[in-house]
Amino acid sequence: MGLSIRLTKCPPASLTKTDADCVGGVTKHIAKGVLGHVVNIAQSSKFGVGGVAFRRDSKEGEYVDTLAFGAYK
Repeated sequence: MGLSIRLTKCPPASLTKTDADCVGGVTKHIAKGVLGHVVNIAQSSKFGVGGVAFRRDSKEGEYVDTLAFGAYK
């Protein structure tokens, strides 16, 4: 399909630095091929994903309402 998703490790220290019950990172897509680039654009745009913070660049320590691939307490 030409779509590759890279998951990054979440440092366990993030769970102790904040009062959050779940921590994680931004989901970034690495596209290969035309279809992969189309999916990348859709999954990275406010129109495609509704503006959820974990799908777009957000600053470290930002609180969000949902998270993919999080580490829980």
